[in-house]
Amino acid sequence: PSKPAVKGCLENFFQPEDREIKCEKCKDGTAATQTMRILSRPKALLVHLKRFKMVEKPIPRKEDDARPPEMEISFQKNRAQVELTAKLSLDTFMSSKKVQQSRALPSKYALQSIVHHIGNTADSGHYTADALRYKTKDGKDDDDDKT
Repeated sequence: PSKPAVKGCLENFFQPEDREIKCEKCKDGTAATQTMRILSRPKALLVHLKRFKMVEKPIPRKEDDARPPEMEISFQKNRAQVELTAKLSLDTFMSSKKVQQSRALPSKYALQSIVHHIGNTADSGHYTADALRYKTKDGKDDDDDKT
């Protein structure tokens, strides 16, 4: 099986969703489809992948207790690998009217850094980061002249 890709995660996030809507005054309900689109391209893009799954487990009761079990909610680490690409385009997620107006900003975003969570729970662990260093045409690091 192939790894999920960031673009696929974004496609899943931007899928239309059916919602139940209730009027606060009359309490009548209806169904609606919610669709999200990006209206303007950001200068910088930060993608946060949620790496914890909510898991419900029944809390055990004594055998003679006939009540339904109470549920305990915990967060489990999602260890599935995610495929990263060096470039990512948001064009498919933009409002069609705004794609043409946003041409002033780059169409693709380049991967700059990654933040990792090291730990087993959402309540504990450490964060580390890796950043890319680009080389100039003469082979020096892009920031050699900067302090």
